[in-house]
Parts: sequence; C-alpha cells; structure tokens
Amino acid sequence: METHRLVRPKDLNQYGHLFGGRLLAWVDEDSWIAASFDFPGSRFVTMAMDEVVFRHSVKEGTILTIKSELVKLGRTSVTYEVRVLDEQAQDDNLIFTTRVTFVKVDESGRKAPIKKMNFGMQELLVVFMANIPDLISGNLLGPLAKSLAIHFVTLGF
Repeated sequence: METHRLVRPKDLNQYGHLFGGRLLAWVDEDSWIAASFDFPGSRFVTMAMDEVVFRHSVKEGTILTIKSELVKLGRTSVTYEVRVLDEQAQDDNLIFTTRVTFVKVDESGRKAPIKKMNFGMQELLVVFMANIPDLISGNLLGPLAKSLAIHFVTLGF
C-alpha cells in the first residue's frame, strides 16, 4: 500500500525539520491501515517497530511517500516493511525504513489467530510476478515468497 503525507509547520521540530515522533506515528498508522485492508475484520495492535534510523532530515513542504509491504505472516502476527521516500529529491530519496509487526487481538486483548488471505488468481499472479527477480537470484523474501512459489507449483505455473 502506498500513501502520501505533506510535511506542514505543525510537524516540525525546534530546528525546522520533521519531528521524528511525527514520522513514526505516520509509519505506524499507515502500516496499520495496510494490515487492516489485507486482513479485513482483524483487530491489530502494534507489537514492534524494528530499527529506527532517520537517513535524512525533511523540511516543510516535502511530500513523503510511505510504502507498506507485507513481508511476514504468522499465526497471530503480521509484519510490514515500510519505506518512506521523498520522490522529489534529486539524489538519495530514501528517508526511513523499518519493519512494523502487528498482533491480532480479540475483544479481551488476547492474541487471536489470523485468517489467511484469500488471494484471487489475479492478485496471486501479480504478487508472484513482482517477486520473480528475488526468486531467480535465490534471495527469497521469506515465508510469503516461499508460500507463493508453492502455490504456483501446485497450480502448474
């Protein structure tokens, strides 16, 4: 999933750059939305955010692109890789990357199993085709890519 955010004066720290906490809140919210779309009806809470490294400062008026991609699916948790980019930058446009893990909980706050996604054939093909370079190089993206490869072999692709 891809979203965009405009950096406004209220988002700036005392030095005139994007406040790190604001970016972390956007990353958390946008990846939660991606998980909610991927697994409708699930109640997710944030469990972890991996390494937090800000590669560049961001000024007012910058339009950020936030990309969230599912990289791991467990029994009760999902993990998304999140990349934040300044696509208007002339040089290195990567601002921030991390992985955010969510746990599905029931109404009582206890862990609950996640219903597996029901990919249609077209969606499955799109995801598989996007991962072909990694599959060819042997650099699999983890359980999701392996699962997709198994499905395609089973289906005769």
